[in-house]
Order: sequence, then structure tokens, then C-alpha cells
Amino acid sequence: MRKQSENLLAILKSAVHHEALSLNEPVEYDCLMELAREQSVLPIVGEMLCRDPEFIQEKVYEQTVRQVVASVAVQSSRTAAFLQLYRAFADAGVYPVVMKGVVCRELYGRLKDHRPSGDEDILIRPAEFKTVRAVLKSQGYEPERKEMTDRQLEEVQEITFDGGAVGLHIEVHTNPIGQESGIRRDMNEMFQSVFENQQRIEVDGTEIMTMGHTDHFLFLVLHAFKHMISNGFGIRQALDILLYYEKYGDEICWDYVYDNLRKVCAERFFCDLLYIGRQHLGFDLPAKYRPNCPEELLTDLMENGIFGSKRQAYQTAASITTAAIDRGKKRNQIMVLLQTCFPPMGFMISRNPELADYPWLLPVCWIRRWGRFFRYSRDNGGGLVSDSIEASRQRIRLLKKYKIL
Repeated sequence: MRKQSENLLAILKSAVHHEALSLNEPVEYDCLMELAREQSVLPIVGEMLCRDPEFIQEKVYEQTVRQVVASVAVQSSRTAAFLQLYRAFADAGVYPVVMKGVVCRELYGRLKDHRPSGDEDILIRPAEFKTVRAVLKSQGYEPERKEMTDRQLEEVQEITFDGGAVGLHIEVHTNPIGQESGIRRDMNEMFQSVFENQQRIEVDGTEIMTMGHTDHFLFLVLHAFKHMISNGFGIRQALDILLYYEKYGDEICWDYVYDNLRKVCAERFFCDLLYIGRQHLGFDLPAKYRPNCPEELLTDLMENGIFGSKRQAYQTAASITTAAIDRGKKRNQIMVLLQTCFPPMGFMISRNPELADYPWLLPVCWIRRWGRFFRYSRDNGGGLVSDSIEASRQRIRLLKKYKIL
């Protein structure tokens, strides 16, 4: 697996820097493609491999061609659908701030539609929500939750709208990072001026509003960091960050970025990402600090899959890790266990927005949560508890090296 991970990184390096491709033999193509799928970079990897005469002889060649063509076509349709939606927003007099998604895809140049994304994230002021919702529904997007009160809008991170046939989901954010924990609330405080600093860019002939370069870059790093401290993130997020730095580094206020990263102990994490970029992905981007534990971080993100979604245990372990972080220096194993079993209101509201209006439903939501956990564990061999604890221990060991714990 390690050799195929190295091959995956070599392919991504070749793709973004337009270099000749060189792989370590033997190449286990089935394993390599599965790893690419887990990391949500299969279209990029498949495109590069299909240019290799040796790969044409492999049994997975035709399947890979079909997957790449289908993925690129779907992504192109999703981008067109989103730009159409944004024009409808503009006609209604609202201009949501676009985060990640289409903005990051533009960084990939001719491979922009090879960088898959099933959703687009937009940031709005809470007062704009009714207009935004009306536009979304008029364009055929149905909300995951039929009603959202003002109180719920203040508490939740996003409201999901499903685009149906094109498979596009719109995540409507009223805050960039989320409110589930103290560290996330601290991150949100860093974006108080995001609407004042927004900028206009053009994508395929459509003007959209997005964050200023300093805010957007800081958001990309903190978004990856947020996932790292809970259930993990993948190589695609690292690549987005490195490409954004390479293109817009001269327009970023680095003192502001590092000052805010230090507030949440993310500065060494960021510098380790830059080290990974230098050592494995062909980037030459300066860092303020020496590397801390970049190879351990690389192993973690390559093993976890995109957003730590490779195994259910990684996702379940997130609540254990979050509890440990929220305890801070006063952490206690018993208290961490209790907070894992009985997550606080802030954590639960993100998954159960109705708690913002009816806090007395918290015990009911805990019971539903336990039921889902035990049903999944039973249906998958009954080892979810032990697997989740072990996954959390691995995550906590890494977080200690970044002095988050």
C-alpha cells in the first residue's frame, strides 16, 4: 500500500506540474485506483494513467476510461448548474460568497473538471436566507429540512439543498467553520470581516463573489485542520491549499494568516502541509517554521480517505476526539467518555437543528444517536466500539504532537 501511495502522489505531482510521469514498480493498478477513489482524485489519476502506453494494456484500462469520462461530464454539468444558480441569485439581488468548490477547481487549469465536487458551499448573512431559499427552490433545489427558524440559523453551520438530477448539493452556510465546539467557534471569529473583504471573480463567463485571498486561504487551511482534529482529511484538500498558495501567495497577508493559525495551534500543521508539498508533490513554497511530524500527517491523511470517510470507525471516533479537545488541559478520561456518550448541546445542534428551539429534546437525540451507533455496529460485525477507540487513540497521538492536547 505504501508504494501505491507514493505512486498516487507521483501522479498528482505530474498532473499539476505538467511533468513526465514516473512510477515505482511494480504498479498494482487495482490498489492504486482504489486509493485514488478513496481520496476522491480518481479522475485526475485516471486521466494521467490513460496517457501511459503501458496502462493501455492493463485490464482496468477500459473501466478507467469510462469512469474518467463520466466523472468529467458530471462535474462539467454540475459547474454549469451552479453558475446558472448563481446568476439566479444575482437576478434576485443576493450575491452569496462562494467557498472552496468551483474556486478551487479553477486552480487545476485544464484538469478543473477532473477535480470532483458533489456540492458547492456558499456563505450568506442570516437575513438573506429567505431570499436564498426562494431562489434555490425556484431552481429545483429541495432543502434537507423544510423549515429553519432564526434561532436554528444562528446555531447550525450549513443547510443542505439537493439539486436532484445533476447530483449537485448546495451547502448554505451562515458561518464558515461551525459552532460544535470551542475551537470551531474560535475559528469562526477569524472571519468577522469576510463580507467586507469579499472579491469578484469570473468563472466560465459568470461573475461570482468569493472570499478575499487572505480569508479564503486561511479558510482552506482551517477547513482541513478542522477535519484533521476530528476524523481526518485527504490529499485533495492538501492539494487545493498548495495550489492556492502557489497562485495567490503574493496577495496573501501572511502575518494575518500565521497570527490566526497560532491561536488554534494550527501553524505547525500548516507548515507540515508545505513540507509534504515540497517532498512529495513538487511545490516550492516557503514556510515560517520547521517541519514537525509531516510524514505522520501524510500517513494519516493517506490512510483515512477523503474527510476521514474510509471507515465508519474514523467518523465515529470524531466525537471522542472532539470531547478530548474540548476538555483542554483539564481533560479527564472519564469526562471524555461521558461527553462522548452525552455530547453537549453545541455538538448535537449541528446534527439536530431543532434543539436550538427545543433544547429539552436533547435526551431524545442522544437515544437516537445511540440507536444508530449500535445498529451500525451490529450490522457490521459488532467491532465498532473497539475500532472507534483505536482510531481515536491514533488521532489523539497526532494531535498531541501539534500541542492541541
